[in-house]
Amino acid sequence: MSGSSEEASGSRGKKPDGSAYKAHMEALEGRNAKARKDGKAKRAQREQDQAVAQRATERRQDADLRGSKVRGKSQMR
Repeated sequence: MSGSSEEASGSRGKKPDGSAYKAHMEALEGRNAKARKDGKAKRAQREQDQAVAQRATERRQDADLRGSKVRGKSQMR
């Protein structure tokens, strides 16, 4: 029995060198970097769109205030 176990372990070949793990981790790091880059770009675009919308809202509100002040003065005469 001990002879057969020695033969089985001898037929396995060389021990793993970790290259598969290293390749897996490199692929994982590449995907993570791409996801991070894409996420940053989406966030930047979303924040830019929000800033544009906020400025548009502020301009409308300022215009409404100016219009109501003008109307208020003309109504007082």
